[in-house]
Amino acid sequence: MKIRSKLFVLLVYFILTSLIAASFVSINVFFANMIREIKAHLEDDLADTMNILITLKSYESTFFRYNGADIRYPRYLNILSVYNW
Repeated sequence: MKIRSKLFVLLVYFILTSLIAASFVSINVFFANMIREIKAHLEDDLADTMNILITLKSYESTFFRYNGADIRYPRYLNILSVYNW
């Protein structure tokens, strides 16, 4: 009887240990993938924003080159109006 109870305790211990290890690994993989996905989206958004800024700066330099430096920056090239902010 004592051997049977010791085997049962040992079996429960191994089952709980394997469940905890599997949970730890799955949570770790989930958070690693989530962080990688967020970084990828942030890099894409940053690249798009930089592209918009470069385009706006080129428009600004062209506008000032042809219309004179004393004219204000045109309202339709405001970066906030591109995203309707």
